Amino acid sequence: MIEDSKKGCDVDDLMCQFGVMIHLEGMQKLLGNEKFKVRYPEFAGLGETVAERIAEQEITLKEALERCGGTPTEPPTEILKEVEE
Repeated sequence: MIEDSKKGCDVDDLMCQFGVMIHLEGMQKLLGNEKFKVRYPEFAGLGETVAERIAEQEITLKEALERCGGTPTEPPTEILKEVEE
């Protein structure tokens, strides 16, 4: 664990939280794909659960960013989109 000089800032945790968000958003995109829905009907309804987890993860990510001195003016998902580009 890499601790920043700011109290409670864990850079490894911050990167992990970004990774979780990326995976959740990937799942959300996959679950919205019509071919996926037809091929794997047993996952019907999972989209709502993933959406809830994304909302929870946004809060967790925002808190992690704040602990590291960041004060994002835009939602963490928008920051991720900028990082991916």
